[in-house]
Amino acid sequence: MRTATAIQLLSLMLATLCWFGCDPIVAPIEEKDERTSNLENRSRTLVSTKKEPKRVPPAIAIEPADGTFFTDRAPSGLAVTFSGFTTEPGQTVEVQVLAAGASVANGNWVTIATAATATTETTFNDADPIFRWEVRAVPSSGAEWPSGGLVRFRTVAVGNGERTLLPFYDVSAGDCAARVGEKSWKTVLKTCKSPFSPELGAKLGSSTKAASLVSSFPKPGDDFFPNYLSRKGYIEEEETVAYYDAIAAPPTLADFADRFGFNADDLFDGDGDQASALYYNNGDLAIGREIHCRSFVEDGEQGTACITRNYGVLDDGTPDFSGDPDQAMRDAIDNVNSFAAVCMVKFGTKFNGAPNDVQFIVYDAQGELANRAGLDTFTSNDAIPNNCLNCHGGIYDRRNSVVIGASFLPYDPEAFLFSNEPGFTYEDQEDEFRKLNVLVRNAGPPPGTLQFINGLYGDEAEVEGTKSNLDWIPSGWASTQEGKTMYREVYKQFCRTCHTSQVGDYGFLTYEDFKAEGAKSLQGACIGNDMPVAEATMNHLWRSPARAYLLNSLEGASSCSPVGDF
Repeated sequence: MRTATAIQLLSLMLATLCWFGCDPIVAPIEEKDERTSNLENRSRTLVSTKKEPKRVPPAIAIEPADGTFFTDRAPSGLAVTFSGFTTEPGQTVEVQVLAAGASVANGNWVTIATAATATTETTFNDADPIFRWEVRAVPSSGAEWPSGGLVRFRTVAVGNGERTLLPFYDVSAGDCAARVGEKSWKTVLKTCKSPFSPELGAKLGSSTKAASLVSSFPKPGDDFFPNYLSRKGYIEEEETVAYYDAIAAPPTLADFADRFGFNADDLFDGDGDQASALYYNNGDLAIGREIHCRSFVEDGEQGTACITRNYGVLDDGTPDFSGDPDQAMRDAIDNVNSFAAVCMVKFGTKFNGAPNDVQFIVYDAQGELANRAGLDTFTSNDAIPNNCLNCHGGIYDRRNSVVIGASFLPYDPEAFLFSNEPGFTYEDQEDEFRKLNVLVRNAGPPPGTLQFINGLYGDEAEVEGTKSNLDWIPSGWASTQEGKTMYREVYKQFCRTCHTSQVGDYGFLTYEDFKAEGAKSLQGACIGNDMPVAEATMNHLWRSPARAYLLNSLEGASSCSPVGDF
């Protein structure tokens, strides 16, 4: 078990980190922008392909934004600074929170603070002035904001015998404002307010959406044993042996390499049909990875094979999932301390071909067949191949020892972190990732994987040197601002990697497909805490604004708290 130093413990006691301009109740050790730290904050040196978010200009800022999240302490008694603007001087503004369990539209809203707008005007590229307000308040002292959960809030302008709603921003507002440029505050607000926000001056009761503050402490797993990677069942070790026998799994990693055309002595020594890369798999397993894939022909049939070495160990050599990312990448670059090699094979080029056309084989640190493979700090499900299928799709027929309907996953650069050493940066490896994705595309991908690869490379994945478009959004999600926000801030960060392998109702090729399964998504994320299905992904989700957007998108009334008695 990892232990904290005295300084780290003191930091945890003193620091309440916040996002997008909200204030801590106690002075933090170090100011930190939480908008990106949910994916990168554990690394000292590794680099993400994600862009640093921008801030809304202070003159037209509205804070806190929807999804502002707080870490490392329970929210009860936490003081937050609320601010914004109206078009009237000296106007009363009420800050309200939603009573626990109430609905947004007609619920019990409790006023926690009032403020008055300034009498001095603020201008922002428009002849019509605005008048700013600010107040510090405690959103909850108990049930309204449970630990690890959400509290809904809104701001209401009072004047001229009317009570009207005020708008709010979300995490992408600063980037939007930068794109809009030096235009009127009216244009910035109309273009960049949250898609779930009311218009400035909307009637009270006219909206079923509201902004949320998010507590990320505690998270799922802090007080109960989660069922990570367990949706595809569990089998005993002897059944894994039977599965290996059924697919004639090569007995050693060297035998696997020889069979499928890899150089067992130097896996990086491959011909033009091979692609290789090193990265930290931050999105779901939180370990260092060294990947090699190539095409092959066996008995006249084309296929694709991959070898993935895993890195990141404790001092005793045991796997350290969600451990030190810098050390894991150091080991991967130095080719030391690999604790396992996970191998996949696809026979043929069509999706969902013959039984066992996709095969999963794991080798231990010595290169011998492994019958168990834990993939998180809990070792929630170590059964091979069942734990693999949670993300790779398909089912396992234990009666006949066959996998049906599984597939390779595409390589998503935004799910990874990269070294800044020459040869191992994303820029240095970008074309290798393109080649890896071409191999996946040629290995019988399901519709979601094909959509992702074609979209990422603009239908030119086969062209050498084609750059990835990390801002790409599928047309089925891009028709509305709400759909684009949900894709960018929720789906692609916490759902896409695994759901590209899904077919039917869970393929989520469009935003409407996603909303159609909204009740199940809310159940998994907010009630059962078993979706996302992987530990690292769940931890990232909890330290992000995503749950706030889920509740607005899917009309949820839950506080989205972790399971357990806190």
